[in-house]
Amino acid sequence: MQCHGLMRRIASSRETSCSKAVFVCALHRLPKRTQWPSSECSTVFKHHSTSLKARKLVTRVSSPERDVVTEGIGDVHKSNLWNDPRVNGLEDVEEEDFLALTDDEIEDRVDEAAGMICVIDDLRPLEPGAFNPCAEIWKRVARVPPWARHRILQELEPGALRSLWKASMARYVLDDATSLQLIGSYSVWGDFPQQPGQVFTFDARCEMWDLRSKPVRFFVDQKLQDRYPRSKPWLVPSPGAAQFPSDNFKFEFFVHPTSSELYARVVMPWMFGLDAWWVPSYLRLKPELCLTPMREDAGADMTLEFPDPSSPNLNGWLKEVGGEVQGVLTREQLPSSSWPGPRPGGAWSPLSLSARDYVRVAGPGLYVGCAYRAEVAGQYKEEDFVYFAMARRFSKEQYILENYDVE
Repeated sequence: MQCHGLMRRIASSRETSCSKAVFVCALHRLPKRTQWPSSECSTVFKHHSTSLKARKLVTRVSSPERDVVTEGIGDVHKSNLWNDPRVNGLEDVEEEDFLALTDDEIEDRVDEAAGMICVIDDLRPLEPGAFNPCAEIWKRVARVPPWARHRILQELEPGALRSLWKASMARYVLDDATSLQLIGSYSVWGDFPQQPGQVFTFDARCEMWDLRSKPVRFFVDQKLQDRYPRSKPWLVPSPGAAQFPSDNFKFEFFVHPTSSELYARVVMPWMFGLDAWWVPSYLRLKPELCLTPMREDAGADMTLEFPDPSSPNLNGWLKEVGGEVQGVLTREQLPSSSWPGPRPGGAWSPLSLSARDYVRVAGPGLYVGCAYRAEVAGQYKEEDFVYFAMARRFSKEQYILENYDVE
């Protein structure tokens, strides 16, 4: 029912001009995290470096048209659907040999992806019907090596996070063939830890789309000068605090040792480049299509669920075991003993001050979200929203260990 509601909302949204919206949920191929696609690993070819052998993944994707098998052949992943006449005119999106790229080439690709995100609102294509802003961003993010994608966040100009959030909604109107070609064998589960004890750190950046009066006023067209948009860092310290305004923070994702669900710790900045590690802020990642509070924003791919202090069961964070009420996440279940234990009374999102934030996939390994803050309950205004994006930070050496068999 949520998916049907999402489609109706997208079809009526002012952000899209398509009279018919068709959605293919290629990112959520699995109903549960514990059910993995059939896969097999083998060494099908020698890498250019004799010390490495690439792995082969065979993933079966369910499609309304037919079952499509996406195979990894060498360093280039192709789908047999690419021969379909409906997609012959589209540019092939291939996974390259990222290890062969120089530092300058990687930097150019990071700049290209960040530049596209920054100017996406200003582009005026000659064929608007054939232009999809999410697809354009996706292609450029896919060209950036996975270990360098977090650098895209630092290259974004003010206001780009809002543009990325708006553009990511266009993925929902891609047709079946285009969606399968664009996404290929990518799955969101490859970006997150899979085993208890693993911790994946995501760099994050946020900003607030602010509407305020101009500092300099003119007597001409005063009505047009009352308020104008600009962005500002959301992580502004309270008055008198020994901190500096910042827009950077971190997510540390981990797997629950018993439920196998994905949880994360939110690490806010403190001062002098240090983190406020003692603040217990935890969330649970819920990967399912859902509607957003704003009709114009259609839906999201996943939500970040926080323990709601105003809810009797803390938004599902409390459970009854043997007649006793316990938290679903305890300090003993955290991957590190140095982390602070979850607050017994719950804690809202530090971005929206609510129990839920919304996230979409903007590209391979790149996620964008919106924290719908409301100064008055139920009254949402864009000037109160906090936009954020995140990407995993890890090294090239980690990428090799996770994707290649090292001899």
